[in-house]
Amino acid sequence: MSKINLWQIIKTSWHYTYGNKKLWIIALLVAFGGFFWQYNFQDWSQFNSTLQLVEQNGQIPILVWVIMIALVFIISFVLFLLSLWFRASLVYGIDKIRQMQEFKLKELLKLGWHKIASLFGIEVLVGLVNLLFFVPAIILSLLGSPAFNLVMLLTIGITLLFNLFVFIFISYAYFYAILEGKKAIESIKLAWSLFISNWKDVILATLLEIGLLVAIGLAMVMALLILAIPLGLIGVLLLLVAGSSAITILTILGVIVLLVFFALLRGAVNVFLHSYLLQIYWKLKS
Repeated sequence: MSKINLWQIIKTSWHYTYGNKKLWIIALLVAFGGFFWQYNFQDWSQFNSTLQLVEQNGQIPILVWVIMIALVFIISFVLFLLSLWFRASLVYGIDKIRQMQEFKLKELLKLGWHKIASLFGIEVLVGLVNLLFFVPAIILSLLGSPAFNLVMLLTIGITLLFNLFVFIFISYAYFYAILEGKKAIESIKLAWSLFISNWKDVILATLLEIGLLVAIGLAMVMALLILAIPLGLIGVLLLLVAGSSAITILTILGVIVLLVFFALLRGAVNVFLHSYLLQIYWKLKS
């Protein structure tokens, strides 16, 4: 028999989200990171080709180009670390809500700060495994082996399967590291054990999570369109009354309104999804 009542978990997640709007700020900041690990091998290949083209054409000094890329890389890495910090702070906040304890954002940020190293360790381990999958293909490529295409195809398939499992249980590894103070390797082992022991419930919860992500994404698009319609009508009226000069002002204001609205929605969604996953985690451990 299933340990979890998904409908009740969704209702509780909504209650946590709607009743604790100050967490939306931290939840929004979580989304600012993550670029660092999204740069794949194809991107690096394209980057190398671009560098060669720039060097040949003499458009920009190669040293300047490298410095610019390095700055982007460093900024992205810092944002990624910040996202881990805010994620840990958000998890602490939801845990305190569950225990009906009062909290301040400053307190949550202080608690989350001490968990950056563990969360970064989890990400590094997952990244290293992904990298190791490509080692045979890279070696065959350097040797000019005819088996390269087949091995690369198999590597891509294995990597996709591995990252599917990572998507399913990585959040639980985060929770072990944050709430129980486990190190990176131990957190991954415990999360994997939790998945193996409750694989039916975890897969069901993950499928529902994917469905929620799709539904929430569509709802956010619809909400932005609904907000954009009146702004567009106002723009048409101003164009008829005040001319094109008013359109520039309205466009700037409209973009600001839409960005603020989207930011609030994104923060609320992050609180909701983390609340959902945390409740699954607590139920499976009980």
